[in-house]
Amino acid sequence: FAPEEAVMSPEGTTTNDDESSSARDEVKEIKKKAQKETRRVVVWRTVVIAGLVITGIAVCWITYGFLRDEELTNFETAFNQFSRTVSDASINQQKVVREAYTTMADTLATSAQNDDNQEWPFFTMPGFEHYAENARIQGGLEIIVAYNLVRRGGEEAWLNYSSTNHEQWVKEGHMTRSGSLDRLNPVAYNSYISQASPQGFVPDIERDYYFAAWTFSPPPASYGVINWNIASNPDFTDVI
Repeated sequence: FAPEEAVMSPEGTTTNDDESSSARDEVKEIKKKAQKETRRVVVWRTVVIAGLVITGIAVCWITYGFLRDEELTNFETAFNQFSRTVSDASINQQKVVREAYTTMADTLATSAQNDDNQEWPFFTMPGFEHYAENARIQGGLEIIVAYNLVRRGGEEAWLNYSSTNHEQWVKEGHMTRSGSLDRLNPVAYNSYISQASPQGFVPDIERDYYFAAWTFSPPPASYGVINWNIASNPDFTDVI
């Protein structure tokens, strides 16, 4: 039997080699298929991820557009409401101020007409601070001033009247307002119709008329502003 075994041995070796080669081929084929499947998976994964990203961007952009439009609409609505509120408040305040000034002017004119002992412009309204304070509160005003009209030729008569009567109404105003004269510094009275300058109040130039500052509410802390001619200020010329 030895010779037969020697003959069979090479055939057996050949068979094993063929099987190994076939197994390797199968493995290679499986690897190729796996690689192809892997590439497909990568491609599809990339496509899916790209789709999700594009979809997310689209959703974000559309949402942003909606929110932006809604925010803009809300802002415009709120701004318009605020503007209308401010406008209405401003108009109402103008009406209130106008009514306060009108009421004060009527009170002053009525008082002058009913006083037979004084003649315009030589007139000082009794209790000016009392009436003017009410008008200031009504109109939300910081100050009310009565300017007496003095025409050319009447300067000296007016200054005589002013020099004689200014202390009385100023002190009366302080007593009405605070019950004392602690806030009053009784100095700096100008015995002339003045205009404002960088150096303070100086004599005004000769004019056809003057609107001399007379009674104030609240009353002044000193006498320096009395007789200031508001018509000397260009900012008020057109209004007067």
